[in-house]
Amino acid sequence: MANREPQSVGKASGPTARAPLPKRPYGWYAASVVLLVITGVAYAWYDHRHPSWREEVRLSDGRVIWIKQKHEYYDNYGTNQSWVTFSLPEMGGQRTWNSYLIPQRVDVSNGRAFVFGTPRGDRQYAHYRFPRHFMVAFMWNGTDFQRIPFLERR
Repeated sequence: MANREPQSVGKASGPTARAPLPKRPYGWYAASVVLLVITGVAYAWYDHRHPSWREEVRLSDGRVIWIKQKHEYYDNYGTNQSWVTFSLPEMGGQRTWNSYLIPQRVDVSNGRAFVFGTPRGDRQYAHYRFPRHFMVAFMWNGTDFQRIPFLERR
């Protein structure tokens, strides 16, 4: 027993020694999957809260244009804000109308662009000062959309 040499504990040397396995970045994979799931959930929430779509609209002069609508939507409340983006030569290119109304109509008359919307509820109705015909009209004035009154017949 006296002739025994102490063996080192740890790395083996010789033909039977195994190379240590490389460390795999499992932490990065897990972080990537978590980040991907968070991104997907955030996009689904945003898409539910701000739905948007494109639609074809026929104007009263016979032209057909494409518009893009986007709404800010709340559960148990409905549409809060609306954005309508469209392009007409009368407006000098693509413009966006934004309001607290539900868009009803986009049209051109006598070379002027108009957008009409209705209030969604009491809050919007009060915001637009209680419109008599429950419809609010806007006209493109060259720089932005300006609210215009409806003609009153007596």
